[in-house]
Amino acid sequence: MTQRVKIGIVGIGGYGKKLTDAISRAKNLELAACCHPKKETAEECAEKYRCRPFCDFEEMLKDEKINGVIIATPNHLHCEQIKACARNKKNIFVEKPITNKLEEAEEVIRECENKDIIMMVGHNFRRGDAMRKMKQYIDNKKIGDFVSAEINISHSGGMKFDKNQWRYYRDKCPGGPLIMAGVHAAELSNYFFGPAKRVVARVKNLYAPTETEDTSMLLLELESGGVVYICNNYNVPATYFLRVYGTKGILEYNYYKKTLTIQAEDTNREQGAIESIDFKQNDTILEQLEEFGSCILGGKKPETDGKAAFNALAIVEAALLSQKENKFIEVKKLAL
Repeated sequence: MTQRVKIGIVGIGGYGKKLTDAISRAKNLELAACCHPKKETAEECAEKYRCRPFCDFEEMLKDEKINGVIIATPNHLHCEQIKACARNKKNIFVEKPITNKLEEAEEVIRECENKDIIMMVGHNFRRGDAMRKMKQYIDNKKIGDFVSAEINISHSGGMKFDKNQWRYYRDKCPGGPLIMAGVHAAELSNYFFGPAKRVVARVKNLYAPTETEDTSMLLLELESGGVVYICNNYNVPATYFLRVYGTKGILEYNYYKKTLTIQAEDTNREQGAIESIDFKQNDTILEQLEEFGSCILGGKKPETDGKAAFNALAIVEAALLSQKENKFIEVKKLAL
């Protein structure tokens, strides 16, 4: 019989619903407790998944049977909740971004390391089978030498945010789509192409009725010499694509079309043949949580650990600083 890790989750609304459902389907996890400040919400979740409801996070952490905690709360709460888990010797899975600020991220990473706590961060985009296939093609130089890439993850959600939502506020959601979607794109860039050297960015509010920004565009110069353009908007129709340019071909992934293609080298400036690449529609949320369980049971290091999350957040923070100071910012001075 497969050993199961008893899990508690805080943050069971919004994206937390997907994580809660994935816990219930994981082979090596057992949902033991859920936490939400509203009693009715906590009890409804507890009844559905047959676990203990809590309205007080610290009270949930006192349960000695719980060995791992999923944090799926608003970004600005992550830092203190990670510290609380570490104090209570609970292993941690925190949804991206690790924290809102690099200073906080460095603090919680060191605290978890000092107390031998496993901390995994929910950067699930790299786990998609299409992303794994792209990584193989890039590493095996199926498109020649890497030149540049475009990553665009955007939608119109910012146009609907109001003052009752935490994503409305700059102090709780700095950069708007940059810290929400851009941190995913930054982590993908690090995963595919290696560390960024410096970044220049424009991060603004153009149309959304929010205090925080609704548009971000940044240009990364990589340590390897290549260039990555990242675009994240909260004020346009939904789009999510990744295009990688090599000296002998182009890879293109489109999330909404569910397509992955490779374009061959051109001939006399004519477009080369475009072929489809097969990939699976795998459950990245479930896979990352099962890895979290395996790390706890086997003492393994998570694929997307604190360092990976920190280095993605470093790009976000450098982009915000670039907007403020109107210049290139050295990312490598910020990264771990």
